[in-house]
Amino acid sequence: MNREGYWIRGDQYIEVTFSTHISAVIKDPSLFGISAEEIQEEYEKTNEPIGYEGKARNILMRKVFCNGWIRVRHCYRDRIDCWIIEFSIHSPLVEKEIGLFQQWIRLNLGIEMDKMILQGVEDGYREVRDGWRSAS
Repeated sequence: MNREGYWIRGDQYIEVTFSTHISAVIKDPSLFGISAEEIQEEYEKTNEPIGYEGKARNILMRKVFCNGWIRVRHCYRDRIDCWIIEFSIHSPLVEKEIGLFQQWIRLNLGIEMDKMILQGVEDGYREVRDGWRSAS
């Protein structure tokens, strides 16, 4: 079962519910601040097919996070219904963008993001959050 998925940065919300986050990056690399050549090189280095969710994907995702993009996926983890939110480094800007996305998804899609797991891939930040926090 596909669960809701998005790339967010500023007021850009790119839905990837019926796909993968890396597929969106491969489809339009310049939007995410990388090149088609970088994608090709990373997959060649790891000897993985383009689009495979392995080592090359993880390297590319880190680059995209460092370019300010936030990955959001609604999923079940450890039998808990939650939202996984990944970004480069936890900051007030990341908090603001998450809060604005919460408002957008609530108002436009009627979805509540009740449980969230926030993860900073560069700074090791991790927080499990229950409930609503408004954007400040």
